[in-house]
Amino acid sequence: MYKVILVDDEPSIREGLAELLDWEALGYRIAGSAASGKEALLLNARIRPDLLIVDIRMPGMDGMELIRELKKEDADVRVLVLSGYADFNYARQAIALGVDNYLLKPVDEDELADNLGTIKRALDEREAKREAEKRTEEERLSERLTAMLTTAPERAETWASEMASWRGEGAGFRVVLIEIAADGGETALARRQIGERLKAAYEKTGVGIVFDAGAPIGLLLADSVLRDSARRRLTASLRDWGELAGCRVFAAAGEGAPDAAGIPLSFATAKLRAQHRFFYDGADFIDDETARRLPSAEAGPFEPDLLLRQAERLYLAVCTGSEARVAPIVEEIGDLLLGAGEGEDSLKARFVQLLTRLLEKLSARQPGAGSAPTLLEPKLLAIHRACGYQTMLAQISGLLVEAIRLTDDGGGERQIRKMTQLIDAHYKDNLKLEKLAEAFNYNSAYLGKLFKSVTGDSFNTYLDKVRIAKAKQLLRTGLKVYEAAEQVGYPNPDYFHGKFRKYEGLSPGAYRSQFESS
Repeated sequence: MYKVILVDDEPSIREGLAELLDWEALGYRIAGSAASGKEALLLNARIRPDLLIVDIRMPGMDGMELIRELKKEDADVRVLVLSGYADFNYARQAIALGVDNYLLKPVDEDELADNLGTIKRALDEREAKREAEKRTEEERLSERLTAMLTTAPERAETWASEMASWRGEGAGFRVVLIEIAADGGETALARRQIGERLKAAYEKTGVGIVFDAGAPIGLLLADSVLRDSARRRLTASLRDWGELAGCRVFAAAGEGAPDAAGIPLSFATAKLRAQHRFFYDGADFIDDETARRLPSAEAGPFEPDLLLRQAERLYLAVCTGSEARVAPIVEEIGDLLLGAGEGEDSLKARFVQLLTRLLEKLSARQPGAGSAPTLLEPKLLAIHRACGYQTMLAQISGLLVEAIRLTDDGGGERQIRKMTQLIDAHYKDNLKLEKLAEAFNYNSAYLGKLFKSVTGDSFNTYLDKVRIAKAKQLLRTGLKVYEAAEQVGYPNPDYFHGKFRKYEGLSPGAYRSQFESS
């Protein structure tokens, strides 16, 4: 609808004109009325109408003076003159000022409607031309923006001035990259539909430029557009448009740029966030507020020994049935890998490799766990399909808890059996009751009493007996005493000598000699 202001010093004329026609049917809306030229000027400045219908003879500023002032402010403003005087001189002056026509009162309804139709066609042509010019300018800026960010970044500084002219000097900018994914893989139609909706929502309102950013749709916005409720509206719109198109839509906004020269940096950070969407756990929209930790751009060297120690802690937690300790250790391993700069694929691969080895080790050394690798294989493979970092960590923790429960037969005796199995498998390590108590989530004093009540021996006595039994096997093969001592966990041969004599009643050398003589 085009806006109209009626200007006449007689209220009855203004009211009569408003009621004379079905203005909306003709494509117009009465936006206001004025009783004088001065009042009309003020109203014009506030409403910015497309057409004024003006009386010539009014007290104070008359119609001619009003038209001169209107044309000074806007040469394209349309004016239709109504006059009760068939004065050729008035008509000639009005036409010289560029009015659309000069009609005599009382106005003929059909004549007025015909003139309004002619003016509307002219206004339509003007709007179409403006829209085409705007569209051409937007397309030019879009092409420049695409080249600036994706094909010729070395010319970014030159083209930044063009972007500045779009919003004005000192305006802030932000790049948003919109990715579209579908289960079937075909997204061309959805991409086109969503691109058109973005143009309608942002280009036509003058607050954004849609551009080709490769696979994603690029959107350059005035920085203020992504604040508070406007950001939520964009997020909701993208989600709704994706549902209508039968696809998933993800958007990543770069850092805000204080001026046009910062647009490439905003584009780069948006691209980085889009590439690492896995670490945002499937969020619809990522910007400064929602951005989380990414693999370090200044990552330190990968430390396999540190990873191995964490893996041993995890294995110990599984062996001891400590479900509560699994998730924190998995989180720590994830932190370690992120700190080393691992991306999504390598992160998943390392976790799968670690878990495969852990389950194989569990299966080989713990009775009852033999079926764990086979039963858990589907969940192991599902880690590669995890859509988010935290989701992946939860899957891993869940898999390990299930592994614990596959070998869980209940009761305090179960915990002690797990301890004895652990000692039997790791007797040569530096095992301490306090360390195992932490792994089992027990008080060390209580665990020591529980261990003795089930096995009949204290923890240290049981460990010594296992080590001495293993040492006897080695000595019978002719292995030297100090070598046997070292292999069963006694780095000090003298200490080993004392322990062996305590439990066997003779020295390890004498025991070894018995088998040499035979």
